[in-house]
Amino acid sequence: NASFCWVRTSAGTAASFVVPEFLQADVRADVLGPALESYLDGEHGHGKDSGWYDAFRSIHERLRRSANERAADAVVELLNTK
Repeated sequence: NASFCWVRTSAGTAASFVVPEFLQADVRADVLGPALESYLDGEHGHGKDSGWYDAFRSIHERLRRSANERAADAVVELLNTK
């Protein structure tokens, strides 16, 4: 019996390829190790100088959407209605 699960990963929200993604059976040291090593060795840039860093920073900002401010506003509104 096969089962399917649809997922949306953070890199999946990017407009183009950012980094390889690994799910389920592919999450193993023999698979992840070489992939991670290529990023740590600088094949894809280093830290803030790399395209993947900027892509994930942008994704983070889009997903966050000032959640702390919106939560505080909701609490204040709730307190004002009581």
